[in-house]
Amino acid sequence: MTNHTQPDETPDEFVDPRADRFDRLHTLREQGVDPYAVEQFNRKVPIERVTANFTKYEKHKRVRVAGRLYQLKVMGGASFAFLEDETGRIQIRAERNELGEIHYRQFCKLLHAGDILGISGELIKTKTGEITIRIKNYKILALCVRNMNAGKEKDGIRHGALADVEQRYRMRYVDLHANPLARETMIKRIKIVQTMRRYLEDRGFLEVETPTLQQEAGGAAARPFKTHHNALDYDFKLRIALELPLKRLIVGGFEKVYEIGRVYRNEGIDRQHNPEFTLLELYQAYTNLDGMMDLVEKMYTACCVAVNGEPRFLAKIEKNNEVIREEWVDMSSHPWRRLPILEGIREYAGIAPEELTDLASAKAACERVGVPTEKEHTVGGIIEKLH
Repeated sequence: MTNHTQPDETPDEFVDPRADRFDRLHTLREQGVDPYAVEQFNRKVPIERVTANFTKYEKHKRVRVAGRLYQLKVMGGASFAFLEDETGRIQIRAERNELGEIHYRQFCKLLHAGDILGISGELIKTKTGEITIRIKNYKILALCVRNMNAGKEKDGIRHGALADVEQRYRMRYVDLHANPLARETMIKRIKIVQTMRRYLEDRGFLEVETPTLQQEAGGAAARPFKTHHNALDYDFKLRIALELPLKRLIVGGFEKVYEIGRVYRNEGIDRQHNPEFTLLELYQAYTNLDGMMDLVEKMYTACCVAVNGEPRFLAKIEKNNEVIREEWVDMSSHPWRRLPILEGIREYAGIAPEELTDLASAKAACERVGVPTEKEHTVGGIIEKLH
């Protein structure tokens, strides 16, 4: 017989981790502190600028920063913690002699990881060389009532905070808080999109928006999502590509157009497939394949510089999802090597072009090199898979 606990029943051993947080909230309000007061904290500079320009800001005697509190360590008359904003983190030091007994006790006893503070203080270096703000004044800007324990950091991930991959994907906002590497990845993506826009606009391209709802989803081979328009009483499909509307704009007289937009494909999910993703497509009149390759090569190089500060990056070569070696890739030498697709298949898969002239011989060649073709019914599909 299964024992079902009723929703209003709480096991004796269960302790709500939020209870202590709400107790802190009530205590602060009893002390006349409203941690959710609607007012502006005028921070002067982001944390990264302070740490990067220590000599400059040390001379000012006072800096004002804001961010989340982490790793609070209470040590008698002086306590340490880290303050982190979207640009970086810095150590802060609270002293009983500087803040006074009430505010120092408040700092040590009523603040926890995840609380958002505004800090004003003196920029110093500790005996170990750690850049630190010696707090003169602080203000609680928002009290965190959820457990935001960051855990220990290793390889850019705060282990113990949010390590479950499924949960990280479903709760991206928490992942961005808990794992600095995820935040860095998002910032890189933002820089790439910004760079692509600037690059194309500098070359006379016009950014456009085309319909997401379409009568027939074309431009790619994929299963679309379907929806119903009530007012028109008509079934529509979410677009699976950007191609066809953009080509119609070229027909209509526009000579250089592009779109960065969301597309939707109602298919499987794995490391390389997502039901909703962002696509860039661009079209240009009065050029050819070589001209488009020139354009794309140089845009990739510009994105590499925007992310890495130089036109090269360290590539990780994987086999069976394991990194087997690393090597530097230099993107600055143009044009890149341009290899016809059939010659590339010959070089890297060992299948000669004459083996890809009909379906039977193409499947036999793929079987020889261990490439499955059960779902492929055309030579073109096999060539694309090998590519």
